[in-house]
Amino acid sequence: MTVLAWHLVTKGEDYAFARPSLTAHKHRKLELAAGARSKRGNDRTPAAAYNDKTRRHAERAIVEQAERAYAVSVAAWQPHRPSPNP
Repeated sequence: MTVLAWHLVTKGEDYAFARPSLTAHKHRKLELAAGARSKRGNDRTPAAAYNDKTRRHAERAIVEQAERAYAVSVAAWQPHRPSPNP
């Protein structure tokens, strides 16, 4: 996990298998915990999408499919010694 976090931070990349509405939901919870003002009403923020079960399940299915594809792609990976310089 530490290596993954290091690569994400040093390369400035997002986690490839992140679920957008779950991430927005978690960010909003952190904002509220830090003292941000509550937003009430019909304003559909990205975090509100997390409450939609169909969207939540669709995002989860996409992420699970991507994780399976990644597992298949690295299953046969074998480390190789570097080739000698000519």
